[in-house]
Amino acid sequence: MTLHTTKHPAASSCAHLHLDEALLVVSMDDNAEAMLTRNHGVLRLVQRRLLAPQAQADLDRCLTQAAAGQPSGMLVARDAPWPLTLVCTPSPKPAQHRTGVVVRLRDPLGEQPDQAWLQRLFDLTPAEADITAALAMGRHCVEIALARGVQANTVRAHLKRAMAKTGTSHQVALVSLVLRSAAMVVAAAGEPRAR
Repeated sequence: MTLHTTKHPAASSCAHLHLDEALLVVSMDDNAEAMLTRNHGVLRLVQRRLLAPQAQADLDRCLTQAAAGQPSGMLVARDAPWPLTLVCTPSPKPAQHRTGVVVRLRDPLGEQPDQAWLQRLFDLTPAEADITAALAMGRHCVEIALARGVQANTVRAHLKRAMAKTGTSHQVALVSLVLRSAAMVVAAAGEPRAR
């Protein structure tokens, strides 16, 4: 059987693979192919079988549960600040007329806030956008201050102005807004993804 890939106009941090009743991959989108290539050490495709060398038992459990009609998920650890997330669900039989499993992969480091878009969308200054982006990528105020060569209170002042401009009342809400906004773009290959 030939493996089919679905082409999409833009890359994404989310990918989909479709497995048949034997739990062999029958199709995947181009994002899945790219994500598997980037994370080959922890998740790979070998002879149409999805493998997780350090977590094969967990992956097999997820796939088997989904094939039995029970959605399941797992984290795939890797040498990065955050793991890949993997969710397995039964294939939607009425729409596809086939049994099997849909695997959805998400790379939390695959997207990052674009500072120029943060400035345009929320009318932030360059400093406010830079600090807001760093916060959204998991950096702490003290860490941001050290990287910028300023006091932590200066960072907090920029964040307060960013929160006022975005209509958010605390840092968690600001990060949540940024992560759900159109300012999130696919991280370019070779760019540092999280500092």
